[in-house]
Amino acid sequence: MGIRRWMIALAVGTSLMLTACVIRSGPGVSHDVPTNAGGQTSGSAIVVANNSSDVVCRVFISPHDDPNWGEDRLGSNTLNPGASFGLPVQQGSWDVQLTACDRTQVLAESRDVVVGADPTVLTYE
Repeated sequence: MGIRRWMIALAVGTSLMLTACVIRSGPGVSHDVPTNAGGQTSGSAIVVANNSSDVVCRVFISPHDDPNWGEDRLGSNTLNPGASFGLPVQQGSWDVQLTACDRTQVLAESRDVVVGADPTVLTYE
């Protein structure tokens, strides 16, 4: 295979890997966490935005250095497509796991999510 074909194959492969990611992290806003006087989300928080067609029934958020997931943060609620869920947390490093309603299928997991002074949005696609 020539170098040009190899480079094209590498670019296509990289593109496919990037689109396979199901959780992406970034700044954002949500009505589910504290807001400032201007209505913008403020403070340290993790916001999970469900941009998929899946219903998320359980959200686990735990400190990165804790080997246990702890309790389901949604409780009896669900995170329907197009909805978001926010949870105020302390600044630091966190792990997040989303599971399906069958309680066995892990839909997405993101480890070592760094949360600063502003909310961090994790988008499930």
